[in-house]
Order: sequence, then C-alpha cells, then structure tokens
Amino acid sequence: MKPQAYLVAAVALVVAVSAAAEAPPAPKKPEPARAMSNDAALMIAECKLTEEQKARLFEVSNASLKAITAWHQANGPKLAALEKALAAAREAGNAEEAAKIQAEGQALVAQRKALVTKGQQAVLEVLTPPQRLSWVAFQAYRQMMLKLQAANPTPLQAAKCRAMCREIAPELAGINTEEEEGARARALLLQKTFERVIKEVLTPEQQAALPKEPPTTPADAPPPTDEKPAPKEAPPTPAPKG
Repeated sequence: MKPQAYLVAAVALVVAVSAAAEAPPAPKKPEPARAMSNDAALMIAECKLTEEQKARLFEVSNASLKAITAWHQANGPKLAALEKALAAAREAGNAEEAAKIQAEGQALVAQRKALVTKGQQAVLEVLTPPQRLSWVAFQAYRQMMLKLQAANPTPLQAAKCRAMCREIAPELAGINTEEEEGARARALLLQKTFERVIKEVLTPEQQAALPKEPPTTPADAPPPTDEKPAPKEAPPTPAPKG
C-alpha cells in the first residue's frame, strides 16, 4: 500500500487506541466513544465507523501495540548501550567507531519505524476510501483551527474552514509524505489553504489578532552563507585645487 498523507497523524492513534484495547476482554460491542481515546473517538465520529469497523480498529491497534512493545523489550537495552558507546567514541575522537555505532543504531530505529508504519496502514485499512478522505480533511481542519485560535473564529467561519479542507482532501491524500519532497508539498498546500482562510473567512480585526509568521524562503533562493558582503569601495578623493 502506497504511503499517503493520511498516515501523518496515525502514530498517536495506533498507540492510544491500542492502550485502550489492553483492558480485560470486552463484550462483543465496543466500548462507548467516551471510554475510548480522544483520537479514536474522533475517527469513529468523523468517519462514521460501523460497529464492525470499531471492533476491527481495536483489533489492529492492539496488535500494533503488542508488536511495538515487544520490539522495545528486545531492543531498548541495545539502544541504551549504543548511546553510551557512541558518546564514548565521540569523546575519544574515534570518528570511525562512532560512525559504525551510529549506523547500527539507525538500523534498529528503522525497524521500529517499519513496525509503526505497518500499524498505521492497518488502522487506515479499516476505513473505506471515502472515510479516508474524511479523515484527511479532518486532520487538516484540526491543524488549521489550532493556528486560528487567536482569531477566535465563529462557528460559521469554522464551517467555512472545514469546507476548504474538504476541498483539498483528495490532493492531500495523493501526496506521499514518506518522501521529503512530498512532505514539503503537503506543507505548502496546507499553508496556501491557511492563507486563503485568513483572506476569505476572517475579518480584518481577526487577521490582526493572529501571530505574525516568519516569511517563507523561496525554493530557488540561494542558501545562507556566513560570508560577509565585500565593503563598497570609497569614491576617489578629488584632487586639491592648485
């Protein structure tokens, strides 16, 4: 399954839902939303999961948590030992040994990342394609509303923001955020939509209430340099009149 933009917020969901699933065996029907993790309850509400999907959500999340927990039990001490060894190698100035240790640690971390990604995909496979788009749109909307807090948008303005997020959901869902280029493309699309919300939805007073964001650097701008510009030559001194 190709990594998609809706994987972005799935890590917390996998862990949180799985933690809830660690409870003693539940009845056939899942627990009410209020007893679930916040993200799980949000996914159930936003995507309108069926009872069968709710049960499947707990099942795959629990399996993911068990796999990640087992990995930590097996590799946690190894990572701690590698961290100490890396610090010692650096202190001794042994760059070759430090590089070797670092590569070993990165390989272990890659294993954990693969387990997390597998859990993310399993959670998202519970959803139908339309439900996945709903989740993508909601994640974008939640991110926008966090940035708009200082403007205190009205319910009507929030609804307009949500509608704009639904508009970009198909494009967001098609972005491969596992690649650096895709991550930048997602961030740019969200930023453009945020700027559109500011311009088309907020009042001038609300716009003024938002914190000023640092200007973005154009993609084709030259990299920063520590070199100081050469001083301008002083104009030639006129010769004294004789």
